[in-house]
Amino acid sequence: MRSLPALALGLILAACGRPTPTPAPQTAAPPWVPTAGLWLQSFVSGEQAGFQTVTCFAPGHGDVFGDERPPETDGQMTCEAVQRSVTQGGWTADQRCALRGSAGLYQYVAQGNGTEGALVTVNIIDPQTRQPLSTPAQVRFRRVGACPAAMAPGEVMQINQPGPNGRFSVMTPGANGAPGTIRELAALPPEIAALRLPRGSPLPPTTPR
Repeated sequence: MRSLPALALGLILAACGRPTPTPAPQTAAPPWVPTAGLWLQSFVSGEQAGFQTVTCFAPGHGDVFGDERPPETDGQMTCEAVQRSVTQGGWTADQRCALRGSAGLYQYVAQGNGTEGALVTVNIIDPQTRQPLSTPAQVRFRRVGACPAAMAPGEVMQINQPGPNGRFSVMTPGANGAPGTIRELAALPPEIAALRLPRGSPLPPTTPR
């Protein structure tokens, strides 16, 4: 049998003796980062109980969890950056905002994750006195599938009932605090209409999926 050339034999031996590279560990996404797709938001309790919206989320387009606002001027409201922390089974988020000179501290306590869904309790308190400024609310979020063709990433739609003209409004948030734009649909896409609860109907149990 012919012997391998010395150079080829050296390369084989070097490759055999070389340690196998260890793949870099994957960093888990924070629980407040939602998976792309269509998310349903349902107000379980509070002043807006029964109110439902859907959000088409894609990385960098929209925020499905809570009413957390960008740290910029939004009309007459100015907000600081959201301060988030991981907790056992979820996360918290605090954000201080001011409207016409009156400040409020928005506090979010969430149980769940950005893959399947979360139940979020929202409180607004006076940052100085710590007294409540509104009725506490619970909001449930769950991913219900892919975004329909009628919605683009970042768009939000209220689905309980149409407006006075019988159409449903789709809102596209503005970039960098700019005003959003609104377009109208004559009817809800079937996959969204199937999610809608009749006005006044009780919401399903509040336990996150």
